[in-house]
Amino acid sequence: DITWHWVKGHAGNVDNERADELARQGIREVHE
Repeated sequence: DITWHWVKGHAGNVDNERADELARQGIREVHE
């Protein structure tokens, strides 16, 4: 099962910031 949790964006949440970092890294790697 998947459970979704809303996290306020740009609020300094450490896990959310890490997820954003990993997403940006993935995009860079796809475009290389």
